[in-house]
Amino acid sequence: MVPVTQVPNCWLLVDGVNKPKLWFYLPVDYWHNVEPLPTSFWTEEVEVVALPKADGIGSQLPAARGNIGYIGPVPERALQLDIAASNINPKGVIDYLHYYRAYKTDYELACMREAQKMRGERSSCGGRSLPFRHERV
Repeated sequence: MVPVTQVPNCWLLVDGVNKPKLWFYLPVDYWHNVEPLPTSFWTEEVEVVALPKADGIGSQLPAARGNIGYIGPVPERALQLDIAASNINPKGVIDYLHYYRAYKTDYELACMREAQKMRGERSSCGGRSLPFRHERV
């Protein structure tokens, strides 16, 4: 997986043979501020390609889609792209990802330890104290 969580309409293709390919939604948009193509430690491991139009992904995916699976919140979009219903959020793949998500790298463990050292209100309020109000609703 890639650490892109705040940009909609991105697609990641992992085939187990080639370098994973990330289509990063990068519209030419006058009215909205859009994120630039990512350049970080992980981008050397992933082929990052700009996707200027959200509906352009259909022409970018492989034509033979019998072995393509879709994991995401919009199964209707996967069906529109001729991805088989049985390959949409397949339980076996989801279970596998959930299971291995429990394993943490040394870096993740170190980050968790540091986060636990912070006082609760500081971690959730950016270091500033917020007034507490208790009301019955």
